[in-house]
Amino acid sequence: MVIKYLDSKRISMLSTEGISTPTFEDDFSTYADTTAGDLAYPTNDTSRMRVNPTTDVFDFTSTRNGSPATSYHDLTSVSDTAWVLRFRYNMTSNTSDARLFVGLSSTTGNYGATEDWLGIIIPNTAHTLWSITDYNNAPVTIGSYSSFALTPVASTDYFVELIRLSSTSFKLNLYSDSAYSVLINSVTHTMLATVDGLSYLKIMNMNNDSAGYTMTGIIDDIKFYNGITSVVSTVQRPTNVQDNSILVEKDTAKRYWFAGAPTAPTTTSNFPSGNNTSGSVNTRVDIPLTDISVSNGSVSFWVYRPSSGASADNQYVAFSVSNDTQASTEFFVGVYGNSNTVKLMSRNNGSWLVSATAGTVPTGAWSHIVYTNNTSTGNKIYVNGAVTSPSYAQGSASSDVFTDNISFNTSTIGASKDSSNGYEWGMIGNLQQLLIYDKTLSQADVTALYNGGKYGTPSTTNLLRKYELTSDANDTSGNGHNGTVAGSLTYTSLAIPQGTGTWTYEYALPTISGLKLHLDADDASTITTATGVSQWSDKSGQGNHLTQATGSKQPLVQSAALNGKNTILMDGTADKLQRTTYTGGAISQAVTFYLVVKVSQTVGDSGYIFDAGGATRNYCYNNGTAPDLYYMNGGGSDIIPSTNVSTTWTMISLVFDGASSSFEQDQVVIATGNSGTSATNGITLGGRHTDSSYAAHDYAEVLVYDSVLSAVDKSGVEMYLKKKWGI
Repeated sequence: MVIKYLDSKRISMLSTEGISTPTFEDDFSTYADTTAGDLAYPTNDTSRMRVNPTTDVFDFTSTRNGSPATSYHDLTSVSDTAWVLRFRYNMTSNTSDARLFVGLSSTTGNYGATEDWLGIIIPNTAHTLWSITDYNNAPVTIGSYSSFALTPVASTDYFVELIRLSSTSFKLNLYSDSAYSVLINSVTHTMLATVDGLSYLKIMNMNNDSAGYTMTGIIDDIKFYNGITSVVSTVQRPTNVQDNSILVEKDTAKRYWFAGAPTAPTTTSNFPSGNNTSGSVNTRVDIPLTDISVSNGSVSFWVYRPSSGASADNQYVAFSVSNDTQASTEFFVGVYGNSNTVKLMSRNNGSWLVSATAGTVPTGAWSHIVYTNNTSTGNKIYVNGAVTSPSYAQGSASSDVFTDNISFNTSTIGASKDSSNGYEWGMIGNLQQLLIYDKTLSQADVTALYNGGKYGTPSTTNLLRKYELTSDANDTSGNGHNGTVAGSLTYTSLAIPQGTGTWTYEYALPTISGLKLHLDADDASTITTATGVSQWSDKSGQGNHLTQATGSKQPLVQSAALNGKNTILMDGTADKLQRTTYTGGAISQAVTFYLVVKVSQTVGDSGYIFDAGGATRNYCYNNGTAPDLYYMNGGGSDIIPSTNVSTTWTMISLVFDGASSSFEQDQVVIATGNSGTSATNGITLGGRHTDSSYAAHDYAEVLVYDSVLSAVDKSGVEMYLKKKWGI
């Protein structure tokens, strides 16, 4: 289902409700005495590691004096592939090079014991690397780690998130807020060996010598989630909304749904009794005739069909104009028969103008339908944002057909009227946001309507009619042509679904102007396969599809490769997908690229992550040798981040904007500078545009914008990608 956006006017936030429930959590507020805390967190040195029942925190003193201090809590059973550990950390003081270990272990032993371990080494003001480590049946030391540098500030809260992403991958996120939303830095670690059998949360000092260095502080608000790799802490529970199956906060791109909700939305106009029997269709909306005799025009609407028609001849009209004094004179758009296709039909006094079917309108789901006409270029039918290839029984794609081609005296939503038969071909199902435009909508216009959803705010340019059909039949275009309801049309306004269920959410790509390319490997409708992938279609509405005609150079779809979703993998020797030029020509800077990608570490002299389609280019590659680094170039000098290329799935974003260019990896800025001011035209994935520098990169999603995104838009895009792909 396409994501439907709601603005703040349609959401009233009343409460918050937890989503991911911790397997174990502790804020240390329940320990009324020292004995209770010591039983829950056994320690070998109560002077340096213990629950403080007075301040409701876990106190630690990590001293390098050759004497171990360790405390642990038994988590009983821990997944070997997926868990999240969160806690608040605050260093109150330190002297030189003392550090603290916090993580999960297979044993309760002190520092230096043989164990399996995944955890963090928390630094101090002298040693500033926040490091994550893994050990298999070996003593934990300060070696074998991945890290980032940050000097901790005394008496400052840091919120630590450790994530076991898989059997071989481990991640540290460091946040500045208790909502775990403001990321300070992040690092991902590929384990050197098999680490399993972890069952203890353990806190211990580094006591590998007798230097006497000391660090003191607290740990609090521990939460452990077993079996997941992404935590949804709280969700604002919406009420007073018009769709009980799905809604989206426009500004944050959060998508909500209710597991106990009915299968069909109930806050739309419902046409219960349409049929093909002549003269017996009573449920409809009659609308005024003013200003709807149009030549270059468009009709847009959302339709929900609960089931297929009884026969191929059943026709379910969404919008029509007709003549009740002249036989076989009508123009209508609707759904056709048991084939569930879009139906377009027009005839004038028995003479056919056009009869066509197109696309697929599935039952049990909402679909967006748009019909457009241009007196010079003909007609088009769009289904869910994509232009179709209709089958014409009468007329053709070049036929000039809209409301001005017939002499009509009736206009109806949900039925058509015949001179002898009366109202017929009534809708069965739901209709919403029916729009009539005095212009031929473009592909970009249709895409905007589709992405905006049935509760979206459509463009008002040349808008003649706007019938929301959520609680009445009024025209909200500002033109005041209100409809008149006949029959048993109903509107059900159920704000919060009743019954059992669980609120949860995921993220949707926000609608942002300037989207030039959108490639989504998990959208099977955008993937055309031959030997491999011969075309990866663009979802932006710009038509910037990538192709590869040569079978031996076609990459392969990887089933459920990332977060249960498909990806596209290059072979590193010949595979690539390319578009030589963008629709509309080269894009001048600024240009923003987003890629969810797993970068190959084996690439010869360079492995292009993306390149342009020709000599006018912005591009990015990695060198494939230790240390493996990214290179970005916008027609000038390379910008080379000092951070190594991630060895796991990652989200990278590159802004080509002259001297203000930047490179981010997983929302962390890793380089800035001037990479040049060249425009870029077209795109190549898997190698250089000149058939060289191939690499076995694996791609999940690619976005290209023709601007620098605002902070709000940037946040929305990044939340969508992170939550969708689980990175």
